[in-house]
Amino acid sequence: LSDLLKKVCDKEVFVVSVIGAQSSAKSTLMNYLFDTDFAVRGGRCTQGVHMSFLETNDDSPAILVLDLEGQQSIEGGSNKSDAQLTLLAMAASNLVLLNHKGELTRQFQDLLEICMHAKKHLDIV
Repeated sequence: LSDLLKKVCDKEVFVVSVIGAQSSAKSTLMNYLFDTDFAVRGGRCTQGVHMSFLETNDDSPAILVLDLEGQQSIEGGSNKSDAQLTLLAMAASNLVLLNHKGELTRQFQDLLEICMHAKKHLDIV
């Protein structure tokens, strides 16, 4: 993905994504860190993948921010769709942020397991 984006915008592109449990404030985190404008409000959850492209004026790389649907969502998400979204994030990103609410819950352990499974299939060292 980075190579394709570099051809399109004639500069390096750094891809950052965030994954985590549903309603763990992933969109809010990305808005704060990257000054993006992902929709956030009570009861609103990201569906699928939302992205924001941030251009830079200097020689530093442009940034593509990916905000992914929450893991284990109530709206019909399955372990398969969670694994697919995690695999997408890990395959397409230079940096993947794992967001959680601060405690080591079973839900977070499941997310780490999905990440390790995706890493194994991507053969990332």
